[in-house]
Formats: sequence, structure tokens, C-alpha cells
Amino acid sequence: MLSKKIGIKLFLIFGFVSLFLIFKFQGVLKDKGGFSLEKAKINFDNFFAKANPNLERKRPVAFSERESELQSYFGEPFTDFTREEWSQFWNLMYGLFPKEPAGKPGLPNKMRQLTEDEITSELISLYPQPFLMYQDSHWSSLYQVIFKK
Repeated sequence: MLSKKIGIKLFLIFGFVSLFLIFKFQGVLKDKGGFSLEKAKINFDNFFAKANPNLERKRPVAFSERESELQSYFGEPFTDFTREEWSQFWNLMYGLFPKEPAGKPGLPNKMRQLTEDEITSELISLYPQPFLMYQDSHWSSLYQVIFKK
């Protein structure tokens, strides 16, 4: 019984000393451990980014109608697309990418959808043959079909 009381007292003393040391050196621990509330919030927001109701573009239920319109109106490269290429294409249009810097060094980038200019440069790098020749009117028509503006 006596040893149990001593064990409890030692445990409480150890707990208070640990709490005091953590409080006293919290700045050093934060720098060394790399944990910050901002970092945790950005990671949490990135994890649930697809559920964000404020997304600029909403993914439609089915793409088959838009795929056939793209194939008939624009031809190459859409006529030769495989399922994987269509999946990559639609992910480029509606997917989320870690593009927005968090503002402070050491924090992860925030997830967001690509802008039309970023999509344009990605499409040109993936399929240079037809897209290098596109003019502003072509891009406008393409985005009208894709996003049903």
C-alpha cells in the first residue's frame, strides 16, 4: 500500500516536471519537431479538398457526351484517346493539384484546381502537335465544350 502511494507521487512529480519542460522549451520543440497548427490545417484541408463546396469547377456525372463532342469538333488528339488518356485529361480539367504556396517556408502547398492558362500549358506539353497551333478562339471553343460555359 505504501509503495503504491509512492509510485503515484513519483508519477505525478514526473508528469509535472515533463509538463514544465515542454512548456518552457515549446519554441525549440516546435522548431525541431516541425509541427505547427498551420501545417496540420493545410494537410487536413488538402485531404478533404474534394469535398470543398467552393471548388471552381464541378465534375459532371458522365463525360461520354463531352468526349464525343470533343472528338467530332476538334478531331486530333481526341479521336485516338484511350480510356487512360481520357482519365488523365479529365483529371487535368477537374482534379486538384498542390499548386498554391502556403505563404511560409516549410509549409506544404495547398491543393487547388488548375487555371485555364495552366491547363493550356499542360495540354501543349502533353500533346504539342495539335495544341501548339491553337489560337485564342480555338482555346475558347475548347473550354466551352469541356466546361459547358
